[in-house]
This record gives sequence, structure tokens and C-alpha cells, in this order.
Amino acid sequence: MDVLQSRELVSSDPRLFDVVFVDADKENQKAYVDWAIEHVRDGGWIVVDNVLWWGEALRVQDGTSEDPYAVRIHELNAHMKGHPDLDNVLLPLRDGLHVARRKPRG
Repeated sequence: MDVLQSRELVSSDPRLFDVVFVDADKENQKAYVDWAIEHVRDGGWIVVDNVLWWGEALRVQDGTSEDPYAVRIHELNAHMKGHPDLDNVLLPLRDGLHVARRKPRG
């Protein structure tokens, strides 16, 4: 994060990035995605890895899993799906990729 914070100081435009790839600790993924939403340009992409958690995130939805990581991932997927600034799709490739495009403002 330090590199990103120092880069922000160089520019007055906080939306510097065309693509942000999130493959991080599950406890803080939502915070990373929210940061990415604020820092990706209009039409830019946010890609989050491991969003199926080998099927456990789907089992959370149907009530057959209480895996704490899967619960967080399921909540993140719902957050991204319902976010008004994102168009997104969840791709069932390997362990899942959530790919979101930031909608143009205005």
C-alpha cells in the first residue's frame, strides 16, 4: 500500500489506474475493492481472484457452509454485484474471478 499512497501524492486525480487486480487476504478484500473503486478510472477494471473459494462461497448462499473465508467472499461478491458504480461478472474459471468495469460517471 505504501507505493500506492506515495503515487497518489504526485497527482491530484485519485483515479490513476486502468486495472486493479486483487488477490489478497480475505479479511480485508472488501476494503481493497472499495479502494480500487475509488482509484480506477471510468471504464477501468477491477479483477478479484478466488471468489468461488473452491465452491464454498456458493455453499454459503445455499446455507450448507459456514467457512469464515467463504462467508467473507460471498459478502464481497454481493457487495460488488450490487454496487451502483460497477458492471460485473463472476467467471467460474478455476477458483473464480470477479471482473468488474467501473461505469463512467456523469
